[in-house]
Amino acid sequence: MDNILFISEIYIYPIKSLGGISCQSARAEEMGFENDRRWMLIDENNQFISQREHPILSQFQPQISDGKIEITYLGKKHTFFINESINNPISVAVWDDQSEVFEVNKITSDWFSECLGFTCKLVKIIEIGDRKHKSKALNVTFNVSLADGYPYLLVGSESLDHLIKN
Repeated sequence: MDNILFISEIYIYPIKSLGGISCQSARAEEMGFENDRRWMLIDENNQFISQREHPILSQFQPQISDGKIEITYLGKKHTFFINESINNPISVAVWDDQSEVFEVNKITSDWFSECLGFTCKLVKIIEIGDRKHKSKALNVTFNVSLADGYPYLLVGSESLDHLIKN
């Protein structure tokens, strides 16, 4: 008898390390789901900012509607257009991978800087292939977004149940 697997929930994280969005469906693309980890925050040294060092990022909640992303943080709201970017490439590293990104706009970067209390920029990956990730474990190279390493991540419900029990 074959095991039947199904997907019970889909989440996307438009901005790396910020809150996620639960989706009823999502468009699968080569770099991952549409609008999943296409944006991230970088510091003054063009290093990516994550919840590992700044857990407060989990308090920023994005929503996508009508070609815009709205971010809510402690009652404050900020909106920018999905297709918005300044045409000035920035070279960044996501772990061991180099990538070319573009700042969304100065107003959005200033909003995040004010909320976080330090200077940062919101940047966006534009093209498929702007970041390639070489998986040492699989000996394969992927076109990936700004996710840590892979276009798609899955977790089994039995694994989650095991964590809850232990």
